[in-house]
Amino acid sequence: MVSPFTDFDQNSNSHNNEQNSVQSLPEIPDCALLLDILKTMESQFQKRGFLPHSNKGAIQPLWFIAEHERNLYLWRNGYSLNELDQFEFWVDIEYLAQKRIYYLEMLKEGFSFSNPLWGLSLPSHESILAELKYLGTFLKVTKKIEKHVWALSRAGMLLREELHPSEQTRKTVLLPIVTDYQPK
Repeated sequence: MVSPFTDFDQNSNSHNNEQNSVQSLPEIPDCALLLDILKTMESQFQKRGFLPHSNKGAIQPLWFIAEHERNLYLWRNGYSLNELDQFEFWVDIEYLAQKRIYYLEMLKEGFSFSNPLWGLSLPSHESILAELKYLGTFLKVTKKIEKHVWALSRAGMLLREELHPSEQTRKTVLLPIVTDYQPK
């Protein structure tokens, strides 16, 4: 399987996830939104029937995967959750969903880093298929509103800066983070 992330994965320094000012925001893709908005948006999509509810953990909501990426970013860069207010986390929804789809496809083919001695089990084939379907539906739904969500996220960030001008400038981080993983 060829990774859609080959350009990023081959050289983790080729994609910088950090930006230091509002002036660099145009580099954030149109399908990106603030992490804080993602959970609310995804929950509302489920509530309104646009997306299925995750059944007993069979489907990992995208907001959960994004928060995991955020936590990895903080940990790898020597920060803790107590320092969240130093950052403005944006999520490239399409890239994150495609990254998750890529890993689910690898699991579906039997590729795993798990070890039976760890007591961890792989998701069932049905769970993988359900999550793949969920992500496909999520991408279709968000494609219709991505520019509006991006504008809302940007407006929220600018409003925070205007209302709290004495607050330090937050470092803008685009998720998902780039890994050193090299697909075959």
